[in-house]
Amino acid sequence: VTVKMESIETAVTKYYLFGTKQLLDAENEFWYDQEQLYLYGIDEATLQQATVEAKKRKYGMDLSGKANIEIDGLDFFATSVKTDDTTNGVSIKHVKASYVAHSDRNGGGSTADEDNGILIRGTNNEVDSCEIAYSSAALLNMYGSQNRMINCYIHDGNYATTWSGLVSAKGTDQYIGYNTICNAIREPLLIRLLQRSIVEHNDISNGGLGTSDNGLIYACNTDGMGTEIRYNKVHGSFAAAWGSGIYLDNQCSHFLVHHNVIWDIPSGGDPLHLNYPSEFNLVFNNTIDAGGNLTGMGYFYGYYNTWFYNNIAGGQINHPQTVARGNNITGGTDPLYVDAASHDYRLAANSPA
Repeated sequence: VTVKMESIETAVTKYYLFGTKQLLDAENEFWYDQEQLYLYGIDEATLQQATVEAKKRKYGMDLSGKANIEIDGLDFFATSVKTDDTTNGVSIKHVKASYVAHSDRNGGGSTADEDNGILIRGTNNEVDSCEIAYSSAALLNMYGSQNRMINCYIHDGNYATTWSGLVSAKGTDQYIGYNTICNAIREPLLIRLLQRSIVEHNDISNGGLGTSDNGLIYACNTDGMGTEIRYNKVHGSFAAAWGSGIYLDNQCSHFLVHHNVIWDIPSGGDPLHLNYPSEFNLVFNNTIDAGGNLTGMGYFYGYYNTWFYNNIAGGQINHPQTVARGNNITGGTDPLYVDAASHDYRLAANSPA
């Protein structure tokens, strides 16, 4: 196998090779060339007794055009669930879905990536108390309006490093609450084009496992129209160069970011980052442990009517002076948490906050 390395930044870029028979070198690895299946390191006697399973269909259940259907307690393996823009009132509860989608190519954020994983479109649909894991792109795509994702465990996806979150959410009047979302090659939660929605009481962690610039909660080019990001635990970025906690990238406006707790963000990134232009964003009552700044990149005119109030940050607020700010506790003042080492960020009775 010959690899041309000229365009790869080896200091920060993680990559792997796949899709060729010459790379078979470990027991139980396989390669399929559309005609013949090759298995490595399995002796003939074992192979005679082996059961080989293969994916038969993309979707185990297609609910396009359906309404008022409840799916409860089913397991989906190497297949997924699909809805469309006319789907209404579907409830998916207590489902365990694994290996929900696979592609041998990085789609680079193309429309086709939206078909990876469980696909929720339409109106007034709900995913409740489900576990979803393992996909080359997103594990769950939630579009449409008035849909809900509640109390789910979403983990270990996007191994092809597409521009997808483990959960990719957009649309209007959506609700994402009380979920655990973790172990993402890129973002655990992508909320680009999410409007008039609520993201609350989620535990979101361990992002950037294979990329160098991302956030654990990430949006760009989005008018949030009052979307609230609130009461979340956001922690553990592994991005090699620029990993942030909550990251509202260029051209985000009308977000309310409040009462989040953020920790374990590398020194190269920011716990809470707003890039310019950032207009009409309100950032208040957030708690940030140990170092790290509240930072934006850009010029003084790029932050019209953006406010920072009542935040606790171990670092500084590195935004232009045109950003309204007040009553923030920044580096140099100990906020006196009850037990920061155990991530108990309640304030002691004598806290200055």
